[in-house]
Amino acid sequence: RAFLGCNSLRSVTISEFVLERGIKKIFPNSLLNTVVISKGVTSIGYRAFKGFSSLKSVTIPDSVTNIGESAFSGCSGLTSVTIPDSVTSIASWAFKDCSSLTSVTFEGDATSLGSDVFSGVSEDAKIFINPGATGFGEMYAGLPVQILKKTLKIGRASCRERV
Repeated sequence: RAFLGCNSLRSVTISEFVLERGIKKIFPNSLLNTVVISKGVTSIGYRAFKGFSSLKSVTIPDSVTNIGESAFSGCSGLTSVTIPDSVTSIASWAFKDCSSLTSVTFEGDATSLGSDVFSGVSEDAKIFINPGATGFGEMYAGLPVQILKKTLKIGRASCRERV
């Protein structure tokens, strides 16, 4: 409860230590809206962010290989998420009831999915994939799939256009 009463804290970078203990134990009653998960973290565990309704943005590094059961369940403020190509599995209910989630971008091929990964997301939600990504159909995990038109790389930055 090191951050108990830090109600004005809105953005943090989170290590594996925090994820193992549960973000709600470290940041109780927090209004965090932006979370960056540290490079080197390999798994986002069971219920890691469950019920964090103020969370709007999360950055998942390319070291993560697994997103655990109910990891982001009930994060009703989350509007978009990018799944790096390092992720090989997403467990059941990982994004369940993320009612504002409209955009899920997969940077690599389709992953192994548990059940009802995206149940209860916005009815406008779409999956975005890169051209040439494999394992996706017209629908994936119950959501329509749209291929990103092109990627323009300028130095380290890239811009993608949605078709």
